[in-house]
Amino acid sequence: MAKLTMTSRRWDELTALLKDEQRLQAEYPKVAEYLDMAARLRGTGD
Repeated sequence: MAKLTMTSRRWDELTALLKDEQRLQAEYPKVAEYLDMAARLRGTGD
């Protein structure tokens, strides 16, 4: 399997997107829905 890598620019873009909930919801609604739901799953707080 190929190793996955991300440039620092991509990390910055991802970080900005995850910090902007409105933008995340507008551009990637299913991802926003998943991230919201995943935080409430049992066993995710450890």
